[in-house]
Amino acid sequence: MSKRDFPYSDLNPEQLDGVIKTDGPVLVLAGAGSGKTRVLTYKIAYLIDVYGIKPENIFATTFTNKAAEEMKNRVEKLVGKNIHELWIGTFHSLCGRILRTESTHIGLSQNFSIYDEEDSVRAIRHVMENLGFDRSRVNPRMLASKISSLKEKLITPEYFTPIAKSGFELELLLPLYKEYQKLLLKSNAVDFDDMIMYVVLLFKSEPDIEYKWSSRFKYILVDEFQDTNLAQYELIKHLSKVNGNITVVGDDDQSIYGWRGAEIRNILNFPIDFKNTKIVKLEKNYRSTKRILELANCVIKNNKLRHEKVLWCDNEVGQKPVLKRCLNEIDEAIEIADEVERILDEGIEPNKLAILYRTNAQSRVFEEEFKRRGIPYQVVGGISFYERAEIKDMLAYLRLVVNPKDDISFRRIANIPARGIGKSSLDKLSNEASLKGLSLYESAKIHCDNIPISASAKKGLANLVNIIEEAKRCAHNVYEALKNIVDNTGYIKMLEAERIAESEDRIGNIYELLSSAYSFVNSHADAPSVERYLSEVSLLTSVDLWEPDAQRVSLMTVHSAKGLEFEYLFVSGLEDGLFPLADAYIDVEKLEEERRLFYVATTRAKKILHLSYALSRRRHGEQTFSLPSKFILEIPKELLYEEKKEPEPQSEDNFQISINSMVYHSYFGRGKVIEIRGYGKNAIVTVYFEEYGIVKLSLAHTQLEVL
Repeated sequence: MSKRDFPYSDLNPEQLDGVIKTDGPVLVLAGAGSGKTRVLTYKIAYLIDVYGIKPENIFATTFTNKAAEEMKNRVEKLVGKNIHELWIGTFHSLCGRILRTESTHIGLSQNFSIYDEEDSVRAIRHVMENLGFDRSRVNPRMLASKISSLKEKLITPEYFTPIAKSGFELELLLPLYKEYQKLLLKSNAVDFDDMIMYVVLLFKSEPDIEYKWSSRFKYILVDEFQDTNLAQYELIKHLSKVNGNITVVGDDDQSIYGWRGAEIRNILNFPIDFKNTKIVKLEKNYRSTKRILELANCVIKNNKLRHEKVLWCDNEVGQKPVLKRCLNEIDEAIEIADEVERILDEGIEPNKLAILYRTNAQSRVFEEEFKRRGIPYQVVGGISFYERAEIKDMLAYLRLVVNPKDDISFRRIANIPARGIGKSSLDKLSNEASLKGLSLYESAKIHCDNIPISASAKKGLANLVNIIEEAKRCAHNVYEALKNIVDNTGYIKMLEAERIAESEDRIGNIYELLSSAYSFVNSHADAPSVERYLSEVSLLTSVDLWEPDAQRVSLMTVHSAKGLEFEYLFVSGLEDGLFPLADAYIDVEKLEEERRLFYVATTRAKKILHLSYALSRRRHGEQTFSLPSKFILEIPKELLYEEKKEPEPQSEDNFQISINSMVYHSYFGRGKVIEIRGYGKNAIVTVYFEEYGIVKLSLAHTQLEVL
């Protein structure tokens, strides 16, 4: 493709500007639905076919494996050839590739394991046990989260030491962080945060290695730049050091991951940190109707931390977004299910619809109502396929096939299925391994006969070693290795023997994993190895596993919906204290992030947008009364079509209630009034219900019968 042949007409003027600005730093501020993926894919194609840049000299990163794969496929379609050499993927996958090349510099071998969040928590529990920490006083998952936050800020145990202050939590954290890192290195393993931190620290300490990689990548492209954390920002600074050609694409109005380390200031300060930055604004939206955009713009303009921009479109005006006021969360689920059924009855495919909520717990009432009516649905963002216990067991076996130093994986499956290896035997094996400077697997393989354990335990260890060694012989083909493990462990027979309902699903999951391995072999014919398979599946997220073409309505949190779009969208639970969350009112930056989250939610809608809130909701075991979300109040009334379900008319009995009155409620049943605040129909009464416990009710919105 020459400069003359490039499909310029596929791009609007602003998109084209973002594509052809190639040299130096470029900041593309891409509003929701403005075609940022098109700019990125066309820019990569432009660099390869017009500028003659080799694919291996381009580093392009985005935030999900699915997005990276889709982008690569689009580029290949544009340039008309395969581009296997292109470095395109998530930050973690690309840093993983660099680490496998440079692993010896940080004390790892190339076949290192990658620990996900659950693996990390398991490792921390083991370290806490070794250090004698009382697990009842501190949550291992909380400590794992704190260590993750330190790594995102590039704070190593050595650097953390002088800045750690006194206090029980920090006194625990420092020795645990040190021992956790030692355990990872001993197990030839890294966690997700290590993958980026190690590369950045390596570049800082080894200028030659930094130069090697920085000179290799002539062009750096970063998608979803508003969601980068400090470590990721430092990484791209190092990688762009030699050539200086870096294009970042993002939208500060969609920065919603501050809680996991994302720094909105990365995109706000980019023009300051990278001198002579060219700024391109993509404000034309190709997704939503004019009325949906008008609503979104009215809310997001209240944020102060943002680059000024206003979304507009040539699309139809469309229907006014609908605002539903519901009595409680059950009524909300019923109202939304009614509307979903009406839409489906019109012949609309279920995958065109989605229901969004602020927290995962809100999905329950929708699931129950959809099950009752037989509406097909899928929950996105719950326990993903690869996080299920039986799948993690199988992956632990595969990890040992390629990494015999992986003690955490060994401990996980040493006695699954049961093979006579109890805690006492495992402790004795661990002591022997420590004395010899070996991993648990290596010690079991070499010194099993010398360990003072029972004959049945020795037989079990020998059985485990034989399973791994046999699988090693076919490690070049992940399907063969996995089938070998499934057959030789007797894992499916173990599940069949349980004779419980869940076992059938678990067996089905293992067969699904075998199908996944089989598909991997077919799609990676050049190298379908266990090691390569593990490198890919260990970095998958729940959104990567979402099936957009499945004929099911999607239920998901707003965070999970980022980057997606739906014809018909329902945003539920828009109540103060829930969306935005209560703690946002004591932190201006948190409130702005919650507002950005609302903006992300509404801009997922293409055609029809429904917003809803409940007057009361059962949360944390108690019925609470709610006000509409602050964000609803920021929307001019003329932009909404309001549907208010009015509470049933109040009887005079409600105004004769006194403390100790016995009352009846249509939902909560019989109860006793224990407190009254306020007067007449504006009173708030606290009732102890026989079945539900203490509930606060507003007489203005509740029908109570005095018994």
